[in-house]
Order: sequence, then structure tokens, then C-alpha cells
Amino acid sequence: MKKYRLLLIEDDINLLKHWKMYLEDQGYLVDTAENGKIALNLWEDNIYDVILVDLRMPEVDGMEVIKEVKRKQPNTQIIIISGQGKDNDLIEAINSHVFAYLPKSDTDITDIVAKTAEALDNRDYVLLSLDKMAEKDADKTVLLAGKESYSAQRLYDEVRKGSDFGNKFQKELKDTLTEFEPSTQTASELLAIKGVQ
Repeated sequence: MKKYRLLLIEDDINLLKHWKMYLEDQGYLVDTAENGKIALNLWEDNIYDVILVDLRMPEVDGMEVIKEVKRKQPNTQIIIISGQGKDNDLIEAINSHVFAYLPKSDTDITDIVAKTAEALDNRDYVLLSLDKMAEKDADKTVLLAGKESYSAQRLYDEVRKGSDFGNKFQKELKDTLTEFEPSTQTASELLAIKGVQ
């Protein structure tokens, strides 16, 4: 079973340690950062499935982290866990397409685990389909509209890290897939219709 990688960004060291331990007990790989500057350095060197972030932190705040991640890797799921959110921060976060906002005062670790699982389930169906293809046969040749061929693993990696190539492929595929009824066709069937084999 695949282990998902999380980045947990929180300036309260005790909370950070507690949440990290609990999330690791649930089977996640967890990196931690005490502020946005450390988080962005980690993020530059790694690919994360979900980022959990506080808004108010020293040096670089959570909104700056969110903007940078969404600019370069729009597929990354982001969950805000904050006790300092102002209305304009929440509006800006929603406009940045974060997955969820959890107020610290009303949230315990089980809520965080549940919302993380939900964020992973909600990841883009194109990415999930490519992930399944890559797990089954990473070297399988994937033809894009009969023109260019790539390995399933390369397509998965490019879409997951949000490269220009991956974003372009994903957008073209999404535009095509919106014509079909998802309840009657699996994502794999839709990929085949698009010309991805």
C-alpha cells in the first residue's frame, strides 16, 4: 500500500510533535516545519500529497506558503489548521482553492486525520488513474492522442509535481473528460477515450 507524504507546518512545537506522532501512527510519512520559511525549503525538495498549515507564523506566514504551493503545484491538497484566521485570510484561502479550514479551537487530532483522508480521497481523478497505471506497470507506454508516448510513471510524476507539462496534460485531459458521465465510466475508460492507452 502506498504511503502518503504530508507536510505539517505549525509554530507550536508541542502541537507539532503531537500531531506528527499521531499522523505517523496512522501510516503517513510526515515532515514538519516550525515556520513558513522552513516549510518552503522542505517543499522545494519534496513532493507532498497534503500540506497542513497554520496561518500565523514567524518569518513566512501560512498564506505565503499557500500561494507559493498553489502557484507551482496546484494539485497539492492544503488544509488550514489555525486559531488566528481573520475573515480576509479565510476569503483569500478559499480563493486559493485550499481543501479545508479547521479552527484550532474546535479541532482535535481525529478531525485532522479524517480531513486528511478526505483530502486524499478528493485528489484529482486524473492523478489517481495515472497512479494506478504507474503502480501496475510503471514502464507502460502511454500514448497521448496517438502523437507522443510517455511512461505511465513519468506522466504520474509530472502531474503530481505540477510541472508545466503535467499541468498542460491534466488540463487537456480534464477538458475532454467533462464531456462524459463519470458515474457510468471509470477514469481508466475515460483515459482510453482520450487516447491514453
